[in-house]
Amino acid sequence: MEPSTASGTLGVSLLLLAFLLNLFGAIRRESLGYIVMNILGAAFALTASVLIWFPPFIVLEIIWMIVGFAGLYHHLKMGEGRKPQAPFRLDPASIRRGEPHLP
Repeated sequence: MEPSTASGTLGVSLLLLAFLLNLFGAIRRESLGYIVMNILGAAFALTASVLIWFPPFIVLEIIWMIVGFAGLYHHLKMGEGRKPQAPFRLDPASIRRGEPHLP
């Protein structure tokens, strides 16, 4: 197997595994495992994209890694086990009444 194929296969497998585990509730998107799988998956996919020189996916994987590292920073800043809070909370009852719901 060529290095680009091996790297791409490993990267895409990690990304899909993270997605499926999250989709079926086995892992939370805030968990360290999910974040690390996304960073590593993007890194391996980036390596494959560079080896075959496919610029659209090079850009995609770089952005994916930046978002992953931002998630890792946020995870480490928040601490293990704390769920991040949304910047605002939508209240369906207030929306039905026509009240403003943004901060």
